[in-house]
Amino acid sequence: MFSVVYVEMGVTMATIGENIKMYRTQKGWSIAELARRIGKSRAAVSQYESGKITPRIGTIEDLAMVFGVQKRDIIEKRSKRPMFVDTVYDLTPEEEELIDLYNSLPASGKRAVLTGLKAYVQYTKENQQ
Repeated sequence: MFSVVYVEMGVTMATIGENIKMYRTQKGWSIAELARRIGKSRAAVSQYESGKITPRIGTIEDLAMVFGVQKRDIIEKRSKRPMFVDTVYDLTPEEEELIDLYNSLPASGKRAVLTGLKAYVQYTKENQQ
């Protein structure tokens, strides 16, 4: 069984670029792989990470989506080391498959899945009563 650990990070002086690089390397992705997933060039991603240019908000939304984090996690100054474990989930094989399929999608596909899932959950809640 696969376990997912969510870690709360402490605040330090990290830049947006450092956060992007941290999340990219945590995923084990190359600059080229991240660029492909968000629909940008390798040069652009490299410049984001080095701080030469700042990504626009739409790109930050795409980055948050592919990393599975909130926009604030990319923008805020955060520590690179875990301070404490917040939650641990043991995933079933079906849940692992869902995560793998979701992670294989481009940012636009992830947004579509999330929008559809939220609508379905809302519909289910409203029709249970």
